[in-house]
Amino acid sequence: TLLNEDPMSSFLFIDGMLGERCHMPQVSGLTLSNSFLYGLILAFQAENKNSVKRINEIRIGAMIRKSTAESHHPFLPGSTKAYPASLVGEEAVRVCTDKSIKNEIIRMTSESLENKLN
Repeated sequence: TLLNEDPMSSFLFIDGMLGERCHMPQVSGLTLSNSFLYGLILAFQAENKNSVKRINEIRIGAMIRKSTAESHHPFLPGSTKAYPASLVGEEAVRVCTDKSIKNEIIRMTSESLENKLN
């Protein structure tokens, strides 16, 4: 087993929300692969449901940018607002260190990221 039988032991998947619904035929391949990943995570959680291991998932449903100096994603200038990657990092640390979070999906949407900025 990759994880210790310790309440602080956790496994975190970080993926996108594109697998929840297909908005455009052009992204159907990505939608399908994300949906497969969701099933894999659910199976992993089910296998470990009686364990102290925590298997959580952060699903990102917003544009993310590397630099705090940018306001939009560098490949999509002028598009939907993009949020700093540090917000995702902070959430990942919180999820990994909070022992009460077990086998959960944490959705990071534009709205939730906007609230973190304010």
